[in-house]
Amino acid sequence: MITHKEIGAKVLADFAEATQDIAIIEQRAKMDGRQMFMQLAPIPDKNKLTSK
Repeated sequence: MITHKEIGAKVLADFAEATQDIAIIEQRAKMDGRQMFMQLAPIPDKNKLTSK
């Protein structure tokens, strides 16, 4: 039984907010059994993509 999943969700939301200038959320926070996870990805740098 998970008793404080709202605390974990808040921690992940705060982390996503703190990194919003360098990362985007690919998958929102969700429970998988007893674990909660969220998937972030770096924001693609348009300058790097156009220079190749």
